[in-house]
Amino acid sequence: MYGLFLEGLKCFILKEFSESIWRKVVSLAESDTFDFEIKRDYEEQLFPRIVNAAATVTKTTADEIRYGMGQSFKDFFAFKENANTIRVIGRLLRDFLNGLDNLHEFLRGAYPQMRPPAFFCVQESRSGITLQYQTIREGMAAFFIGWMEQISLMYFDVEMKITVVHIETNGPVCTNILRLHFTNDAFPQVDEELPVPARVFFDAFPFNFVFNRGMVLINVGISMKHALPGILRKKVYEVFELTRPSITLEWNDIILHVNNIFELASLESKTSNDEVSEKPTDDSVSPRKGRLRIRGQMKYMVEWDAIAFLGTPIMEDVDAMWEVGLFLNDLSMHDSSRDMVLAGEQQSAELKMALEQESEKGKRLEESLRRLDEEVRRTDELLYRMIPKAVAERLRSGIQAVDTCETFTNMTLLLSDVVGFTTICSGLAPLEVVDLLNRLYSCFDGLTEKHKVYKVETIGDAYMIASGCPVRTKFHAPFIAEMALDMVSSVQEVKDISKDPPESLRIRVGVKKFVLQKEEAHMATL
Repeated sequence: MYGLFLEGLKCFILKEFSESIWRKVVSLAESDTFDFEIKRDYEEQLFPRIVNAAATVTKTTADEIRYGMGQSFKDFFAFKENANTIRVIGRLLRDFLNGLDNLHEFLRGAYPQMRPPAFFCVQESRSGITLQYQTIREGMAAFFIGWMEQISLMYFDVEMKITVVHIETNGPVCTNILRLHFTNDAFPQVDEELPVPARVFFDAFPFNFVFNRGMVLINVGISMKHALPGILRKKVYEVFELTRPSITLEWNDIILHVNNIFELASLESKTSNDEVSEKPTDDSVSPRKGRLRIRGQMKYMVEWDAIAFLGTPIMEDVDAMWEVGLFLNDLSMHDSSRDMVLAGEQQSAELKMALEQESEKGKRLEESLRRLDEEVRRTDELLYRMIPKAVAERLRSGIQAVDTCETFTNMTLLLSDVVGFTTICSGLAPLEVVDLLNRLYSCFDGLTEKHKVYKVETIGDAYMIASGCPVRTKFHAPFIAEMALDMVSSVQEVKDISKDPPESLRIRVGVKKFVLQKEEAHMATL
């Protein structure tokens, strides 16, 4: 899953809740970053983990999180400069829905590893459309409902309500049948039709083929004959495999998906003029190289009781044309096929360089985000040393400082200092004194985590810790006692370098049980 979805989920939580909630969600989801790169491919399970964590933290359901994200995703999506793509998919809402499956075709250039969902309209009436939504990700119906209801209002000024008719999971694919309720005034729309001779029709689409209900090819365009000779009278599935949409290559399925873009690839490789290519072989070559790939639409011809495929070949450059045995004159003159092939040949170097530059920028951004996360972690550690973690989280959530005041009736306090500290300091330089205290307190700080006690403050060589506050426990006295014994033992490793030879420091430790009232924000009132 690309970071586009993850960053959209983050923006929704930040907008509807707070940054502290987002940090809790990321922590609970065990994510290693707070920010996501839009065009980076992340593991599939990260998104559902974050959704479930958000539902737990916000005390809502996963579907409510997905629905809310879908509603807000329209703004995030537009902000990422994809609004123009949505705007041109369909003139009317029914056109948009019938062409919705094509949206991800437009996005493939920016997200080449995308595993897109599939949409097609099962039934249409004046009261709305029944839509089938297939995806490899479970639970995404709620997201789509929130997104589609907002898109309908935003781009077409039409209020829409969506209900779930049926959800079925078959292997990795989740099929959602949804009923989209809206006023569909444009249905039915009957246009004036003008007859076109079959010869003119076939000349206009040289890569066409026509097949009957038995899936037998009964007509093949002239350029298709050159690329794949001898395919006439064969069955479609004996010549091609269907790569998009994700359906079987059968008559009934094709009829249901006539509003979708179809992409087919020839089953057998084809070398120009049936000769072995003179180009050197490369083990990294894609398995599709040498196979004709065509993209277009399926059109049911009522008069023939047959389906015509009207397509154009997918050619990145002239090398790809040579691999499948095509020439420029085989391509249609009325579309942009020729221009795209030549432009692709001229611009491939520039595009490759731009891609490398974007990849380098992405790496630098990822490194900056990693360093930012590290600084945030260090800042949090410093903050938690100044005030209790529980108090810091409450203050971040917006609670007033005065509301964090509590009374602790059972706790134990420990005070310690270094024996002869003044005398020791007189024999050391100022920086050496700082180094000595740093080594001493680093030693003690590690013990506080071990014994579950809280460091209140340090003044000079004095070190104060508490147990039973701010985290209540009935074992506060044993924790402090064990801490005191460990302090006396571990301080032997800290040497006084003013002596020759260096000697171990000695400390005095005092322990007392207290009844304490304090303000958690700074632990100042004892």
